[in-house]
Amino acid sequence: MLDPADPANVPRPVPDDLPRDSLFSQPLRVTRVTVRDPEPVGDEWRVAFVVFLRDAEGRTCPDIAVDATIRGPHRTASGQATTDLMGRATFRMVGPAGTYELAVDDVAAGALSWDPQNSGAEATIA
Repeated sequence: MLDPADPANVPRPVPDDLPRDSLFSQPLRVTRVTVRDPEPVGDEWRVAFVVFLRDAEGRTCPDIAVDATIRGPHRTASGQATTDLMGRATFRMVGPAGTYELAVDDVAAGALSWDPQNSGAEATIA
Protein backbone atom coordinates (compact mmCIF):
# COMPACT_ATOMS: atom_id res chain seq x y z
CA MET A 1 0.00 0.00 0.00
CA LEU A 2 1.26 3.50 -0.86
CA ASP A 3 2.08 5.82 1.97
CA PRO A 4 0.47 9.25 1.22
CA ALA A 5 2.94 10.90 3.59
CA ASP A 6 5.84 9.83 1.37
CA PRO A 7 6.69 12.77 -0.98
CA ALA A 8 7.31 10.30 -3.83
CA ASN A 9 3.63 9.30 -3.71
CA VAL A 10 2.18 12.81 -3.90
CA PRO A 11 0.68 13.64 -7.31
CA ARG A 12 2.38 16.53 -9.05
CA PRO A 13 1.23 18.53 -12.07
CA VAL A 14 2.73 17.44 -15.34
CA PRO A 15 3.94 20.31 -17.53
CA ASP A 16 2.19 20.69 -20.85
CA ASP A 17 5.35 21.90 -22.57
CA LEU A 18 6.43 18.38 -23.50
CA PRO A 19 7.49 18.05 -27.14
CA ARG A 20 4.60 17.10 -29.39
CA ASP A 21 6.35 17.36 -32.73
CA SER A 22 6.39 13.59 -33.16
CA LEU A 23 2.58 13.53 -33.01
CA PHE A 24 1.85 16.02 -35.79
CA SER A 25 3.46 16.96 -39.07
CA GLN A 26 4.32 20.60 -38.78
CA PRO A 27 3.36 23.28 -39.50
CA LEU A 28 -0.22 23.21 -38.22
CA ARG A 29 -2.86 25.00 -40.29
CA VAL A 30 -6.30 26.40 -39.68
CA THR A 31 -8.02 24.81 -42.66
CA ARG A 32 -11.25 26.77 -42.28
CA VAL A 33 -13.42 28.76 -39.94
CA THR A 34 -17.17 28.24 -40.10
CA VAL A 35 -19.93 30.39 -38.65
CA ARG A 36 -22.99 28.90 -36.99
CA ASP A 37 -26.37 30.56 -37.34
CA PRO A 38 -26.87 33.17 -34.59
CA GLU A 39 -29.21 32.10 -31.78
CA PRO A 40 -31.50 34.52 -29.91
CA VAL A 41 -30.72 34.95 -26.21
CA GLY A 42 -33.29 37.33 -24.76
CA ASP A 43 -32.77 40.68 -26.51
CA GLU A 44 -29.32 39.68 -27.75
CA TRP A 45 -27.73 37.09 -30.03
CA ARG A 46 -25.22 34.28 -29.49
CA VAL A 47 -22.73 33.94 -32.33
CA ALA A 48 -20.39 30.97 -32.67
CA PHE A 49 -17.31 30.37 -34.80
CA VAL A 50 -15.76 26.92 -35.29
CA VAL A 51 -12.04 26.72 -36.11
CA PHE A 52 -10.77 23.55 -37.84
CA LEU A 53 -7.13 22.64 -37.22
CA ARG A 54 -5.08 20.14 -39.27
CA ASP A 55 -1.41 19.21 -39.47
CA ALA A 56 0.72 19.42 -42.63
CA GLU A 57 -0.53 15.97 -43.74
CA GLY A 58 -4.20 16.86 -43.24
CA ARG A 59 -4.71 14.92 -40.00
CA THR A 60 -6.91 16.33 -37.25
CA CYS A 61 -5.14 17.86 -34.27
CA PRO A 62 -6.93 17.14 -30.99
CA ASP A 63 -6.07 18.74 -27.66
CA ILE A 64 -4.35 21.81 -29.12
CA ALA A 65 -4.89 25.29 -27.67
CA VAL A 66 -6.18 27.93 -30.09
CA ASP A 67 -6.13 31.64 -29.18
CA ALA A 68 -8.59 33.91 -30.95
CA THR A 69 -10.15 37.37 -30.76
CA ILE A 70 -13.81 38.15 -31.48
CA ARG A 71 -14.72 41.72 -32.34
CA GLY A 72 -18.40 42.59 -31.93
CA PRO A 73 -20.40 45.79 -32.33
CA HIS A 74 -19.82 46.87 -28.71
CA ARG A 75 -16.80 44.96 -27.46
CA THR A 76 -13.76 42.88 -28.27
CA ALA A 77 -12.83 39.72 -26.37
CA SER A 78 -9.90 37.34 -26.56
CA GLY A 79 -10.06 33.75 -25.43
CA GLN A 80 -8.62 30.29 -25.73
CA ALA A 81 -10.30 27.01 -26.68
CA THR A 82 -8.92 23.50 -26.98
CA THR A 83 -9.58 21.41 -30.07
CA ASP A 84 -11.76 18.33 -29.70
CA LEU A 85 -11.06 14.89 -31.22
CA MET A 86 -12.09 16.20 -34.64
CA GLY A 87 -9.65 19.13 -34.44
CA ARG A 88 -12.39 21.73 -33.84
CA ALA A 89 -12.31 24.66 -31.41
CA THR A 90 -15.45 26.72 -30.83
CA PHE A 91 -15.58 30.40 -29.84
CA ARG A 92 -18.81 32.14 -28.80
CA MET A 93 -19.95 35.66 -27.92
CA VAL A 94 -23.32 37.08 -26.87
CA GLY A 95 -24.24 40.62 -27.80
CA PRO A 96 -26.53 42.87 -29.83
CA ALA A 97 -27.28 42.36 -33.50
CA GLY A 98 -24.42 43.48 -35.71
CA THR A 99 -21.20 42.34 -37.30
CA TYR A 100 -18.89 39.92 -35.48
CA GLU A 101 -15.39 39.01 -36.65
CA LEU A 102 -13.10 36.24 -35.45
CA ALA A 103 -9.34 36.21 -35.95
CA VAL A 104 -7.10 33.34 -34.85
CA ASP A 105 -4.15 34.83 -32.96
CA ASP A 106 -2.04 31.76 -32.17
CA VAL A 107 -2.09 27.98 -32.19
CA ALA A 108 -0.44 25.76 -29.54
CA ALA A 109 0.97 28.85 -27.79
CA GLY A 110 4.13 28.63 -29.87
CA ALA A 111 4.96 25.06 -28.78
CA LEU A 112 4.33 23.84 -32.35
CA SER A 113 4.94 25.70 -35.56
CA TRP A 114 1.84 27.30 -37.06
CA ASP A 115 1.48 28.59 -40.59
CA PRO A 116 -0.78 31.68 -40.36
CA GLN A 117 -0.08 32.74 -43.96
CA ASN A 118 -1.59 29.51 -45.33
CA SER A 119 -4.42 29.34 -42.81
CA GLY A 120 -7.98 30.50 -43.25
CA ALA A 121 -7.84 32.15 -39.86
CA GLU A 122 -10.62 34.76 -40.09
CA ALA A 123 -14.39 34.80 -40.45
CA THR A 124 -17.17 37.40 -40.27
CA ILE A 125 -20.89 37.19 -39.52
CA ALA A 126 -23.31 40.07 -39.91
